[in-house]
Amino acid sequence: MTISGRQIESAVRLDKDDQDIQKYSKLLDRMRPKTREECRCGIRPCPFVGCRYHLYLEVNPKNGAIKINFPDYEPWNLPVSCALDVAESWNLTLEEVGHLMNLTRERIRQAVAHAKRQLAPFVEGFGVGDFEAFLDEADDDELERVSVKESRTAQGM
Repeated sequence: MTISGRQIESAVRLDKDDQDIQKYSKLLDRMRPKTREECRCGIRPCPFVGCRYHLYLEVNPKNGAIKINFPDYEPWNLPVSCALDVAESWNLTLEEVGHLMNLTRERIRQAVAHAKRQLAPFVEGFGVGDFEAFLDEADDDELERVSVKESRTAQGM
């Protein structure tokens, strides 16, 4: 489900005059965690859907459209709501990551491959050797267990 930028603009125009909404918005801003450490100890599922790491929705930076990743769930019913929490649970399979992010295994594999290509110039500068050769030699077992951080990096998180 995607909400266009025009729909958002008209909703925002209606809400600007509502003082209760402004007061509530200021209260939420004060409650919002400022660091990962504050966030790690926060309540789950995370109530801050506007956070860039929340899995419930994504905002397209080009046109401002909002994509709801889990249309069958409400934000407070998500089994996992924070991409950073997922990133801290290392050694998940592509299938597990796909389930948590409502994506297919193949899309996660593509995101990981994209992230590795983007990281290659930086890794080679640290004397790791031929990073492209490493990628070509990686077998399916090695690609099956990935760092979730790499997959989120590829998606712009």
